[in-house]
Amino acid sequence: MSTFQIALSICALILLTALMLTVNRTSVDRGSDMIMSEVSISALSIAQATLAEIDTKAFDQANIESDGSRIQVEDVNELTQFTHFGPDTGENTRHDFNDVDDYYGYTETIHTNYHTGFELSVDVTYADNLGNPTTARTHYKLVEVRVWHPNMENNIGPQSMEGILLRKLISNNAIRNQ
Repeated sequence: MSTFQIALSICALILLTALMLTVNRTSVDRGSDMIMSEVSISALSIAQATLAEIDTKAFDQANIESDGSRIQVEDVNELTQFTHFGPDTGENTRHDFNDVDDYYGYTETIHTNYHTGFELSVDVTYADNLGNPTTARTHYKLVEVRVWHPNMENNIGPQSMEGILLRKLISNNAIRNQ
């Protein structure tokens, strides 16, 4: 074998190695993208389910009679003060929550069949009819549900705490279904 053929063989091996590394890197990137997509879809599902659950609750504790039936409250001064948002006495788990502001400050780590470690957090505040937050009592509450997972990335960078954020403006304009 001549020097030229040996040099050509070495160049061919280097090119083949570079090609294999590129293919391997692309395969790994696709796997990472697939995991991130799965995690993002799961996070969105968790956020939507939590928001749907909150939407079934009474607007405020003042809307609930002692027998559990719901009534309309016209005077905002009868509604819960913002400083008293959060679970009421005896409401130890989210399954005990009976009105929207019980979810204020709620956090939970959720595990699904495929991924563990989703961080759920809920924030509730009063808002005006355009969704601008306020601490003054109004006939509107802004609910923000955030779900984050360590495998999530977004435009801010890897492992930021942005995650999935869903917002809903809930009004006290009608007695809501139980």
